[in-house]
Amino acid sequence: MKVFAAMFFFSALVMAAMAEAPFVRIGRLDPQLHDRALVRTQGTVIDALPDEVDPRYDILLLKNAESVLSVTLPHVPDGHASLLDAQVTVRGTFHKVTDGNRNLSAPYMNAHAESNVAVVAEAAAPFDAPELEIHSYASAIDVQRLGKRRTTGTVVATWRGDHFLLCTDTNRMMTVQLVKRGELPQPGDRVTVSGYPETDLFHVNFAKARFTSATSAAPEEVVRRLNGAAVPVAGVCSRRNGTLYFNSNFQGQLVTLRGVVRSLPALGNADGRLNVECGELLVPVDTSTHREAENALTLGCEVEVVGVCLLECDNWSQRTVFPHISGFAVVVRGADDVRVLSRPPWWTPGRIWAVVGVLGLAMLAVLIWNASLRALAERRGRQLLREQLEGVKANLKIDERTRMAVELHDSLSQSLTGVSMEIAAADKAGDNLPPAMRTHLDRAERTLKSCRDELKNCIWDLRSQALEEPDMTQAILKTLQPHVSDASRIVVRFNVPRSKLSDNAAHAVLRAVRELVVNALRHGDAKTIRVAGALDADALRFAVSDDGKGFDPDDHPGVLQGHFGLQGLKERAKQFGGSVRVESAPGEGATITVTLPASATTPSPVGVS
Repeated sequence: MKVFAAMFFFSALVMAAMAEAPFVRIGRLDPQLHDRALVRTQGTVIDALPDEVDPRYDILLLKNAESVLSVTLPHVPDGHASLLDAQVTVRGTFHKVTDGNRNLSAPYMNAHAESNVAVVAEAAAPFDAPELEIHSYASAIDVQRLGKRRTTGTVVATWRGDHFLLCTDTNRMMTVQLVKRGELPQPGDRVTVSGYPETDLFHVNFAKARFTSATSAAPEEVVRRLNGAAVPVAGVCSRRNGTLYFNSNFQGQLVTLRGVVRSLPALGNADGRLNVECGELLVPVDTSTHREAENALTLGCEVEVVGVCLLECDNWSQRTVFPHISGFAVVVRGADDVRVLSRPPWWTPGRIWAVVGVLGLAMLAVLIWNASLRALAERRGRQLLREQLEGVKANLKIDERTRMAVELHDSLSQSLTGVSMEIAAADKAGDNLPPAMRTHLDRAERTLKSCRDELKNCIWDLRSQALEEPDMTQAILKTLQPHVSDASRIVVRFNVPRSKLSDNAAHAVLRAVRELVVNALRHGDAKTIRVAGALDADALRFAVSDDGKGFDPDDHPGVLQGHFGLQGLKERAKQFGGSVRVESAPGEGATITVTLPASATTPSPVGVS
């Protein structure tokens, strides 16, 4: 509660401070003086867009005279598009650099909430702006202070999905950058453009602009200029004293060039430019809005290109006081502006070397393939030999266990049967035996019967091939098969590979599971029995649970009553250094969990006895 109260108090202080924040013009905001200060400022919203780095915020571009300021606001579904071209007052915190994932970027203002943006003047219709009029003595600052203006002209060329070159009705060439990418006008279209004037000190351009169709006809002077003959591209630039100079009068001029294609646009290249070698010049040709012009082109072919000259120059800003022309490109107006004159010969030096390289790689691949086949054959041979040795060992184990099972059955089993018959005969002949002697005879008979059952299981284990199963789940099901008539009553999920257990451990697990399942069926009247097991870093754990009638772990028949199951299980686990946990209660089923140390159950490494 105190935390919420403190946050509310802090927010109230911030809002109160904002209400009293001093007014500072955008151009007067000083990164050193006003960093993290609460201020107010005013300007026209020239763009509103979502923050691509942090989707929780939107960004407003606020313009006043020659300056532009970025303002962040909490995101809304329309991205604050309703504020475009409106004059607003903003209160917020000024920062000299952008926080978060943008490093060393421009200053910005955080407005914190919608309530800190107030509309001073609603946005006028996009094309209700005053007509653009530029005097010959106007400076770059004067141009940027004009605010939104409009002009009418003829489209000369388009590129990049959001730029086009316009020849105004006053016979000026103007680069127009649209607010967003979308449908562009076609060369020759008459349009009216509304935007914010900027200058590169050679021409006046429009930024954040929109356009609409115009019905008026172009002046004759403009028509003569646009229909003039193409001039050689060589006149665009000249080299003097090692420095390249550009003629700014070529902006928008129709030029022609003839040369060899040296590079094609990369896949997904937004610039969509190819390079044509024309004498000493490597001329970029922009096909971004007419990609079909590239379809017939290949590297090395000779082409003739007719297009509009575009001089590349940044607009003036306070950071770029003297922008200069950095280069030029030829923008095609359609697929017919690029004509293939000749194709390169197929057997070029590059292709010859490529074929030689491919043949060399093919020979190297054949050698590597032969070496890998030889290594694979040797590895498969060793693997087959190991498998055959394992098969021979398994067969020897089976033969030895079968021999022992026959000997046990022919000797010990018959002897136990004879002893059992003698005890039964003595019990029937001694009608007047003392009660204590009859009790001992009954106990001896039950014990002997248990021994015979255990011997029977041992003989079955020796004959069974369950130990050879690679899956312990299948080994358990095969072990339980002679004792369970309805296999659907048993659910086994033993997630331990057979290869992770030694023969003694696997045999102990199978015998323990069989003993517990048989007891659950015979003494617990269980309907469903679940067997689960897993092996972790330090122990092998498995459990048998049933839904039978259960028993009292502290008071149940034991060795004295001829029941050796749990006692035998505990002794077997003790041989491995393990333990047995019994969880049961009358009427609630039973769960017996056996834990064996992993060190005592895993097989010995090869070569270690």
